[in-house]
Amino acid sequence: MQPFTLGRLAHAVGATTPAQPAAVARGVCTDTRSLEPGALFVALRGERFDGTRFVAQALAGGAAAALVNADAPLPSELARDPRVLRVACTRRALGDFARSYRSELGFTVIGITGSAGKTTTKDLTYHLLERAGIRAVKADKSFNNEIGVPLTLFKADEHTEAVVVEIGTNAPGEIAALARVARPDVAAITCIGASHLEGLGGIEGVAREKLSLLEHLRPAGVAVLNADDRRLRAAATRRAGRTATVGLRHGSLRARVRSRGWTWQCELLAPDRPVQPFELPLPGEHVLTDALLALSICAELGLDPCRAARELASYRPANVGRLGKVEVGPVTLIDDTYNANPESVLASLAVLCEVASPQER
Repeated sequence: MQPFTLGRLAHAVGATTPAQPAAVARGVCTDTRSLEPGALFVALRGERFDGTRFVAQALAGGAAAALVNADAPLPSELARDPRVLRVACTRRALGDFARSYRSELGFTVIGITGSAGKTTTKDLTYHLLERAGIRAVKADKSFNNEIGVPLTLFKADEHTEAVVVEIGTNAPGEIAALARVARPDVAAITCIGASHLEGLGGIEGVAREKLSLLEHLRPAGVAVLNADDRRLRAAATRRAGRTATVGLRHGSLRARVRSRGWTWQCELLAPDRPVQPFELPLPGEHVLTDALLALSICAELGLDPCRAARELASYRPANVGRLGKVEVGPVTLIDDTYNANPESVLASLAVLCEVASPQER
């Protein structure tokens, strides 16, 4: 993260005026277990935790300052500490500062949402950007909420060219709020499925929530949509703004399957380009769609999708619980324990059918 002054922070989030506005902080942290000296500690409050309890520990550990809720009780000596800055809501302030930070630096933001496939699409996109020599950062694991999105943006510095952000939701309005922070230049939606129905009120509620990401694209931004999903295909036809579509059966960027299994052998069909053979070392048709989304994102950023497709063969998933393969004697164990919503579970079962051994074990 690019260093920042406490005065700049206070102006962005409406905090109390710091005693030393020119003092510099390097980094933002919400957990004292990962605090580095010189960082700003943001004392978040949740249903089962209160970061205010760790303010003294953070300052003793070298934090440049601590951002604390205005109504949070503190011991008198800590309340008088000039490094303690008060703000109405630390959670909101985290997003406000991330939005300000994103606006001041000139990097491109790629926002990815959908009912399934967000993390794989994010990781594939980052892999292709990195292989193309673009200085990029991405969200850690599945950091896709009101805490994770700001922390992802803070990973960027003045040398960063692209930030790949994963955007999730549990309730109506959450994606719009996160999109206002990230202000994506490219917004990709993987699929509309039966996820978080308890908060979103049915599949049409899911569709509205996911599609709200597109409403917060920057003026020249582009939407990248999975056209094999009928709701997203319909959204693409209605959309007036710049839109790219992908799919195995529909879309401007498509793939033709030559063979399937643990590794896909495919051909990329891109407009005005020669057919490009490529290999994807991940099982599951849904993952192939994620790869097409990543390739389309790269194309919208000015990269050659055919050249990018050749780099897919070198991709290796880093996350535990996402289609990891473990050989246990004569048995192949597939660890896909991360996935939980109905579409993801069905996709995992489809993988079993595709890669079943001759012995059917």
